[in-house]
Amino acid sequence: MEPDRSKRFSPARVKDLIKAVLSPLLDNYEYSVNSTPNPAEMTLRLPDLILKQVKTLEFERYKFVCLVSMGSAGDNSVRLSSRCLWDTNLDTCVTYTHTDKTFYCTVTLYGLYHE
Repeated sequence: MEPDRSKRFSPARVKDLIKAVLSPLLDNYEYSVNSTPNPAEMTLRLPDLILKQVKTLEFERYKFVCLVSMGSAGDNSVRLSSRCLWDTNLDTCVTYTHTDKTFYCTVTLYGLYHE
């Protein structure tokens, strides 16, 4: 049994929502161990804020997983990847990266349909 089209996980809506949550918090954020909140605290706090907002979109019968990764910008590089076994018709994910002069913040949100 599939959800109505209007209740299906919408990657575009979720990506816009993630950007709306991150922008006010990260636009003027200074990435440093001494920042308040520090990057470790941010990676714990951001998934809760994002999940709370995603649930307001009322995607019926979906469960969500939110991963946040932050790191300093510069000469370093990082590659993030994931692999999932899922229903390609109903399950999906969204990744959004907020970048700044001093840091990056990558959010991946998985939407998994649960019957």
